[in-house]
Amino acid sequence: MRVIPNNITVSEGRFFIDVAEHGCGNGCKYCYISDPAGPQVVIGYEKFIKSLNYILKHPDFKPGRNGSIITLSPNTEPLKSIESKRLVKEVFRYFLKNGNHIQIATKEIVDEDILNYIRNARLYTEQVIVYITITTITNQMIIEPYTSSIDRRLGNFLLLKKHAVLSCLYIKPIIQATIDDIDKFGEVVTKYCPDLICVGFMTQKETTDDKGFDVLYRNDKHFYNLLTLGANKDIKNFSNYLASKSTGLVFNTSVCIWAFLNNSFPVPYIWRQFPELCMECRSCEQDYINVNG
Repeated sequence: MRVIPNNITVSEGRFFIDVAEHGCGNGCKYCYISDPAGPQVVIGYEKFIKSLNYILKHPDFKPGRNGSIITLSPNTEPLKSIESKRLVKEVFRYFLKNGNHIQIATKEIVDEDILNYIRNARLYTEQVIVYITITTITNQMIIEPYTSSIDRRLGNFLLLKKHAVLSCLYIKPIIQATIDDIDKFGEVVTKYCPDLICVGFMTQKETTDDKGFDVLYRNDKHFYNLLTLGANKDIKNFSNYLASKSTGLVFNTSVCIWAFLNNSFPVPYIWRQFPELCMECRSCEQDYINVNG
């Protein structure tokens, strides 16, 4: 993985853009990012614009639908404040016209002016997916104390449908409280009908220390074990249950979502490298053989 100025990381054809110098502001007790503590400190506007220009000049950046994927904002809440929303709008202004696919995940309310801009500026329907992140329904006020309420987050699905912007119910990370809310998540997908669902499993590689033990992430004196596929047999059942309730497709990783919509192959090759994540939405192995021989 190659790291470039401050708020940008590039990996396997994807550019990850953060809007903050440090902090997130959500206060999630299960937080697994590197610098979650304290309120969000947003990057200065001029500095942020320079980082976007850096991407455009980066040798690994490729414009177009089949080019680089732009992901906002992996280590901090992108829609936390007026200042952070201003930076998010700049990302859309820079990359929609270039045709790049853009992913944004949030636990806040998506402003309608942002959705209007996306709808008017995008070059194709699938260019933007808004991921509405929910890890727990029953215990949100305790576990995610500084985020928008679940009801307000669910209202995003109605707004996204109104503006014809693709929505995804993003359930990550998976903790025991997630599994305990399985029936409530089933009610959500039945009532709000998100276009897509992503049950974002952590792989064992992401959540173990050097000795192979599950890592307990600490935040505000609380401990929450991030459940992995190998750690709890109920997790796979969780995805299958939501698939039985949903009119949309269920995936276990966002890279598969874009690969499915774009009729391309997920990188990394999920069906081969992480077969436990594969929901068999299509026959990637056979498609790969057909294309490459």
